Parts: sequence; C-alpha cells; structure tokens
Amino acid sequence: MPPVRSTIFVALALAACQNPDVSQGDKPGAKAPTKVAEKAAEPAPKQPEVKPPTQAELLRTKIDRFVRSPLTTDVTALPPAEKAALDKLIEAARLMDPIFDRQSWAGNAALRAELEKDTSELGIVKLDYFTVMRGPWDRQEHYAPFATTLAHPPGAGFYPEDLSADAFRNGSRIIRRTRRRSRA
Repeated sequence: MPPVRSTIFVALALAACQNPDVSQGDKPGAKAPTKVAEKAAEPAPKQPEVKPPTQAELLRTKIDRFVRSPLTTDVTALPPAEKAALDKLIEAARLMDPIFDRQSWAGNAALRAELEKDTSELGIVKLDYFTVMRGPWDRQEHYAPFATTLAHPPGAGFYPEDLSADAFRNGSRIIRRTRRRSRA
C-alpha cells in the first residue's frame, strides 16, 4: 500500500506547513501551542502616519527635476561691431518671450499677473512652475493643468479658443478659393 502511505505523508506535510507546531502535538500530554491565536490577541504595532504630499510639495518636486544652467561665453575676442550685434540679438530674443507666451495661450499674461499676487507657498510654487512650463499646463504630463482649471486649448494661442476644427477647415477653403480667384 505505498500509495496510501504517500498520501498520508503528503497530508501530514501539508498540515505541518500550515502549522509548524503540529509535530509537537504527537507527544503524550503535549499541547500544541497556538502562536497564531497569541499573535492575534496582541495589538498590531502602530504604523507611522504618512501624510500625502501637498500640491505645493508635488510641484516643488517637479521643479527640482529641472536644473538652472547659466549660458555664458567669453566675448572678449569679438570685435566691437560683433559685440553690438550680439547685444541686439539678445535684445530681440527678450522681445520674443512675450510673443511665445501669447502663442502658448492668450491668457498667460493675465494669469501670470494673478499668480504674482499670490504670496502663499502654493502660489509661489505655482508661479515658479508656470515660469518653467511657460504657462499653466504641465508640458511633461501631456498638458495637465496645474495653475488653472481649464483644459489646454487645441489651438493654443494661435487660434481663438472657440474656433472649431470644422470652422477652421471651412475658413481655409474660403481663403484658398479667394487666393485662386485673385491669381486669375
């Protein structure tokens, strides 16, 4: 009857796995300790209370992913005319910043002014991230809003926010027809 013995052995092995103290129960007068019951009676150790991060902490973490890198170069070897030209290029680039902001979203200037007035911790961090992202939407997170409740407009600041795709296509057709007529 080897199959029966192996079945009994397997059953005992399974019982031992579930309760390792079963093996002590076969001694005469021995009582199997119940560690499981003892553990259940003890109060569980208190876990330290973990507070979820605040919105300001989350935004600060996102800001910290970016590193400020000053752009410098030695221009002492440039002739005066080239230095003057470089100064004009830098001046032109600074004039283009508000244009880029307007193209990103028409409300950027007004929202920036509003954020500059907010001196709370969250307001300061929102303004910092607004500056990094050049607007109220997180470009790293598929334009998720962080400083506004508005969804990112499909046309950004290039087209009116209420312009539908159909109206845009119809307007494009009218413009093409007008151009064809004027060429003829």
